[in-house]
Amino acid sequence: MGVRCVFAVLLVILARGTECPVTKREITGVTCKTKLNGNCLSTWTSSGKMIGVSGMCNTCGVPDGDPDQTCYFKFSYTSTTTQTTTSTSITEISGGGSATIGFSADFGENLLFEDAQGTSSASATVSFSASQTWASAKSTTNSVSGTTSSGCDATIPPLYVMNAKGMMKTGTLSADLVMTVTEWTSCGGKTATPHDATVTVDNVPGLDSVSGCTFSASLCPSRARVAQVQ
Repeated sequence: MGVRCVFAVLLVILARGTECPVTKREITGVTCKTKLNGNCLSTWTSSGKMIGVSGMCNTCGVPDGDPDQTCYFKFSYTSTTTQTTTSTSITEISGGGSATIGFSADFGENLLFEDAQGTSSASATVSFSASQTWASAKSTTNSVSGTTSSGCDATIPPLYVMNAKGMMKTGTLSADLVMTVTEWTSCGGKTATPHDATVTVDNVPGLDSVSGCTFSASLCPSRARVAQVQ
């Protein structure tokens, strides 16, 4: 084959390549890089900030005259978290955000951190919706609530209500993900490529880190009514 023929073949190949531009890109898979028992293993870094928590315990069902009871509190909390997702390679193929990359379905992972001693933990659910694009999914805000146990306990007599308040550490959960981007071309071609990504969730409570507990006691409603009559 002469030089002219080789050159002509190359021109044809190049021409065909330009005739099949990418028509659509979607994120068709989101998976955790490191899993354990179905959870996405994560790191948790304390922010040095605290949120308030509250709990309640009562002995309203304990007969008057019985021994004092120990209340073990389960604290409730509410926190506003921000989920941030980054991937250098996905941002590059999206043209810095100029090209739209959507999600083909809803995806979610449960992030979990536990210290080596098993004395503290943190968890959060990260999610991506089919209604989102890569640009809008980079940062989302959510309100979360939950409960946690603690070392705070109090001894109260029968027929009392004990309210407790405390403070709990917050921090940032971080985990590595693999996000698969699928491309379709005008010629019917389809290619799926995995991309490294990192997700962080800030303001996540460090469970079992309740401290600075304060208590306030009041009579159970039934006993309070009796006291008012007397």
